[in-house]
Amino acid sequence: MVLFIKNQTFFHTGEKRIELLIFQDAFEVCNPLGSSKKKHKPLLGDLKRLETEGIIIFDRKVGIEKRLYGTVVHFIGDKLGSHQIGGFTENFSFSQYVCRYCFFERKSLSEKDVSVSTLRNVSNYNDLILSQDFNKGVLRNSCLNSLKYFHVCNPGLPPCIAHDLFEGIVPFDLLEILKSLSATYDFSFDYINAFLQSIQKKFCLRLSFPKINVKMKKLPGKADEIRHMLFLMPHVLMSVVKNFEDPVYLLLSSMINMCRLICAQRISETEVELLNHFISMYFVFRQECFPNKNLRPKHHFLQHYPDFIRQFGPLKNLSTLHFEHKHQYFKSFST
Repeated sequence: MVLFIKNQTFFHTGEKRIELLIFQDAFEVCNPLGSSKKKHKPLLGDLKRLETEGIIIFDRKVGIEKRLYGTVVHFIGDKLGSHQIGGFTENFSFSQYVCRYCFFERKSLSEKDVSVSTLRNVSNYNDLILSQDFNKGVLRNSCLNSLKYFHVCNPGLPPCIAHDLFEGIVPFDLLEILKSLSATYDFSFDYINAFLQSIQKKFCLRLSFPKINVKMKKLPGKADEIRHMLFLMPHVLMSVVKNFEDPVYLLLSSMINMCRLICAQRISETEVELLNHFISMYFVFRQECFPNKNLRPKHHFLQHYPDFIRQFGPLKNLSTLHFEHKHQYFKSFST
C-alpha cells in the first residue's frame, strides 16, 4: 500500500522533514482557523516560514546545528470543521453537493445510489473558485491553500470515523436492526440493556452503555459507547437469534466486519479489498431489509473509505477522538 504522503516530493529530498497534523475543534479560546482567524494570522505566517525558511535545531549526534523544513500533512476535524476550513459547503441539509471528496449529488440518495462521482482535485477546485461557481460545493478558497506544499484537495482533509460511523450512520442503522430482530425473535430491549450492563460490571469497563428502547429514533451515547455496543452485539444476540442467515442479522454482521476493518490499527491491501466487499454487502442487505429507510450523506462517504485508507493509512489514527480528549482541559477555560 502506497500512502499519499510517500508520493509527495517535498518528503523525498533525502532530508528529515516535519510533518504537521492540525486539529480543529469548535471552541474559540485560541482557535486560529475559526471565526477569530483574523486575530491569528501569525499561524499561517509561521507555517509558510516553516516551509521556506525552516527552523534551526541542534543535532547532538554530530554536534552541529541543522535546518529542518516542514509543512501541514493533514487537517483533522469533524465534517463541519473540515468543510469550513476547506471552503466547502456547510449546509448539509439542503446543498446538493455535500461531499468534499467528489461531485456526488444529494439527489442520488433518493435513488439509493451512493457511488463515488468525479473526484475533486486541485485543478477543478481552482476552476470553481475562478469561475465563482458556488453551486458545486465550493464556497471560497481555503486559507490553507496559500501554503506551498498543501492543498485541501491534494488530499489534506481526512475523514473522522468517530463522527461518520459511530455518531453518524451506526446509531440509526443499528437501532433499526435491533428493532427488527427483537420483533422477529421476541426479545425485549430490557434484555439488551441488562446484558450490556452485566458486561460492563463483569469486565469493569470505564465506559457506560446508555439504556435504549424501541421508541427511539437513534441510539444515544458517545462514539466509543456506540462502537463497543456494536462490536458486542454478536454476544448479546447469540442466545436469542435463532437464524444466523436472517438477512437482518447478515446486515449486522456486514456492518460489524466493515467497522472492524475501518477501525484497524494496521491494514493490508488485501484487507482493504475485503473492506470493499463488506461495504458492498452492507448496502445490499440494508436495501433488502430496510428499503424505505433513507440514506444519509455519510452513507456515501463509506464508498470513499477504501481509497481513504490507501491515501491516509489506518483511519483510526486520524480520528478526532484522540485530540478531543486532550481538548477537554482547554475547553474548561472557554466559558
